[in-house]
Amino acid sequence: MRASVALEEGRATVVRRAHGYSREGSGFGRTDQSRTSAVLGDGGIYSSVDDPRRWLEALDSGRLLPAAELREACNTGTLTSGEPTGYGFGWRLNTWRGQPRRGHTGTSIGFRNVIHGYPAAELSIIILTNRNEGEPARLAERIAEMIPGAIPSGGD
Repeated sequence: MRASVALEEGRATVVRRAHGYSREGSGFGRTDQSRTSAVLGDGGIYSSVDDPRRWLEALDSGRLLPAAELREACNTGTLTSGEPTGYGFGWRLNTWRGQPRRGHTGTSIGFRNVIHGYPAAELSIIILTNRNEGEPARLAERIAEMIPGAIPSGGD
């Protein structure tokens, strides 16, 4: 990855970074990260449009983690009641239209983002926005629906 950083004011810079915006009347005003919305790791991660793709390629090819560790990260945890949590090591795990899906969303003041991966279809969709509105997860699903043969139509 060449253009990603965990932003720490005074310690890191992000060259040509996008700032967050929120609707103000008929336009948009800058509502970038606040001290409470940019907890490092939970937020405050800035990346180019290419780096998340590089990261997923490294993850899925085994260059980042051995296959056994990735499988473990993509297994849901279990509550003491025996009910699955739907969450692995950093991944929300579910199915959509019968396809196993791993993903995560990220929302902070001025930003809404999503990564959806469908390993069986060898498909990943990444949407990065710098607006405090919209539904990138639903948009990712609409994109998946448009890719012939990737995701069966109908279902959940």
